Amino acid sequence: MLYVCATLLVIIAIFVSIIRWYPNLSDIVEEKIETRLADILNADIVIESLDISRNKLFSEIVAQNVKIIDRQNPDNAWQLRKARLEINLSKSLLTQSLRVKEVSLEGLDLLLQRDESGDMTINQTFLLPKNRINQQSGENAGRYSDVRLVLVDSNLHWVDELTQTNYLFKAIDISIDPTSRGYDVYLAGDLPEVLGQSIRAYLQFEGNLRQLAEAEINFYLKTEQFHLSEVAKRFVGDSGEKVPVVVGAEVWGIFSNNTLSSLRGSIRAEKIVEDPNSINQQLCLSDEYIQQLSMKFEWENVDRNWQFLANDVEVISSKRDWPKSDMQFKLHRHSLNAKSIFAHIGTMNLGSICNTLHAYSPHIVRFEDQLKQYRFDGNIDDLFVRFDLLDDHQSSYQYFAQFSDASMWMAQGDRKVSGLSGFVEGSDSGGKALLDSTAIGVQVPDQFPGFELRFAAQGEISWIHRGHSHEINADSLHIFNDDMNMNARIHAKLDNGAIYTDSQIHLDYANAAVVGDYFPLVPRTERTKKWFTDALHKGDDTSASVLLRGGTRTAMAARAPAFAARR
Repeated sequence: MLYVCATLLVIIAIFVSIIRWYPNLSDIVEEKIETRLADILNADIVIESLDISRNKLFSEIVAQNVKIIDRQNPDNAWQLRKARLEINLSKSLLTQSLRVKEVSLEGLDLLLQRDESGDMTINQTFLLPKNRINQQSGENAGRYSDVRLVLVDSNLHWVDELTQTNYLFKAIDISIDPTSRGYDVYLAGDLPEVLGQSIRAYLQFEGNLRQLAEAEINFYLKTEQFHLSEVAKRFVGDSGEKVPVVVGAEVWGIFSNNTLSSLRGSIRAEKIVEDPNSINQQLCLSDEYIQQLSMKFEWENVDRNWQFLANDVEVISSKRDWPKSDMQFKLHRHSLNAKSIFAHIGTMNLGSICNTLHAYSPHIVRFEDQLKQYRFDGNIDDLFVRFDLLDDHQSSYQYFAQFSDASMWMAQGDRKVSGLSGFVEGSDSGGKALLDSTAIGVQVPDQFPGFELRFAAQGEISWIHRGHSHEINADSLHIFNDDMNMNARIHAKLDNGAIYTDSQIHLDYANAAVVGDYFPLVPRTERTKKWFTDALHKGDDTSASVLLRGGTRTAMAARAPAFAARR
């Protein structure tokens, strides 16, 4: 479109070049220019005034208030507030032809439309040919290859029937500057209100416009207050309008051979969760949620194998600021199928992550189904996670973390565990946890109705995964509270849904009156639990051992404890 306007203004220049010598012919020349442009555009042209700039004598022509009226649809008129053409006098004299240095269009209102077939028109008047750059002849492409094209304070209305979008971009400034090696392109303007605040971009590439698809393009992009709701609607439908996130980004990158090869910059996301009431389900075990997230990032693509690195990650929740320098994420694609993920987080609050995930889970059906049963909270320190997906689709992972006051709630069955502290490390084949918890709470309503187990625990628990078989082991687990003090050796195996245990509990002390409360209400212990509850009301157990051996599908052997009653 800018090159078409350049052609028109060259015609204007030819006629206007004699105006300074024959001022009485000014009106006649203007009329002839209007007639000539009307023939070219197949539209009626009205130019309010046509002048030669007195600042750049004989080298700048200015047309004011140019109006273009569609002959087939007179109501379809569009206007250009000012058009300015600057002539390169020295080149014109040397080549004995009119050489244009700059074309500037100001106050242009463009309506760019794409119909369902993909055809595009400008202001419902001009049809843009498909693959225009490739079809442009070398003669026309070269004629204006050194012309600077400028669009100032203009509006672009984009209507796309294919994607059902309708956006009005205001105050658009564009400049295309030819250089000795290629072009520099600058763009700035206001985004439609529904999209955000503003956008600014700068592109630099070698070669001419016909080689744009193969050129190496260096670019810079900055956006302010970009609303993700418009993007979310493209993926999750109308519910995407409820996504409140507002993003600001500043990025530098290289686009080469029609492929993005590198990207770096910073991004800031605000209003991640504006209101906890937006969480459709019950809150997690915390009312904290993430409000802002910012990071610096680098992305490199080599032979279609890419690597993404994020650092200086800063998280601001509704109650605290997470330390900025303690987070790093790395994603690496080694081949088509092989990928790896690494993360290090110095400090993290699980409750805020839980509430934030639940705020967005309704928009991702698969994610919602997997997450809806769980709530969690707690503080994590020095979390390291690595996940690897291999070419044969096999996967492996490793992790390490220190945790404090961690809690988890399974909505199904209303099962809760809280007050866990210690550290955990493991992998896809197994792991271990060192507990140092002074106030653990366990709620399992179907096995301990109306009773919450509360105790302290110290010791190490390990586990092993072998296919569908899982084992849990603890050689010495110290469990105690005001009611009891015991040491446990635990070995349990889960194999295809069946549980086998070989565990031993040694009681150093127990309050006989409440021993029955600690027996789970399951078919194999129901009678024992009732016996303890009904028979023992006073006294202390000063020494007892319980051996549990067997599976859930076989009779379980147990050695009964010995009690010494004490007044």
